Amino acid sequence: MRLCITSLLMALIATVAAAPVRADVTFSDGTFNNADWQVSMLFQSYNGGSVTGSQVAAGGNPGTYRSINTSVNPLAAGTPYSNVLGFNQRLGDTYDPSSQGAIGSLDFSIDFLNINVFGNGQGFELALSQNGSLFGLLPHNTLTVGGWQHFSLTGVTANDFYQITSAPPIYMFDGTHHPDFSSSGAPISVGFYTATATTDVPFTLTAGYDNWSVTAHTVPEPSTFLLLALGALASLATRWSR
Repeated sequence: MRLCITSLLMALIATVAAAPVRADVTFSDGTFNNADWQVSMLFQSYNGGSVTGSQVAAGGNPGTYRSINTSVNPLAAGTPYSNVLGFNQRLGDTYDPSSQGAIGSLDFSIDFLNINVFGNGQGFELALSQNGSLFGLLPHNTLTVGGWQHFSLTGVTANDFYQITSAPPIYMFDGTHHPDFSSSGAPISVGFYTATATTDVPFTLTAGYDNWSVTAHTVPEPSTFLLLALGALASLATRWSR
């Protein structure tokens, strides 16, 4: 009996040692070099609009930051509104669940500054691109509050995301489709979206963004549970030897 327990312990130790170690992954940027960011996906409703962004050398929180313009076009005849949404992608920041581990949840934080806004301000939120589809949380608005403001979310799961779809003449948030955070999921590109809408005249809103950060919390590997089993078996072996 003692030999069997010892052999099992050795086999479990070998399994744990061979298992890959998964760690949380954080993507962040407080500089916003133009070469590192692009508006890679654009969604428009009715007469639509445009989204552009660029680095500003000073005035951030602190230092440089990214200024984003969201412009909406005049209403087309007989249409109720025009709106636009653009995915601001951090180039090269990609998480691959198949090699880095399944994602349990995400944390998101960003600072924003109203530069030229009114009403509800500019809409923004965490967004992910996977397999050619864009997924985002429902928008948070900058409103018209002055000075740099901090925004953060923790424990965001795949089911919290909506697929942003484009079916002319409108775009919409589809709550029936979500990103795949499992270990069989395709690589995920990270960033955030910005959006603006009008029901009347055309205009442009400008907001600044700084200290963007996304942390992917990985799902514990089976080795974690093997360690618990090792502890239990070690305790049993000790009692048996006594």
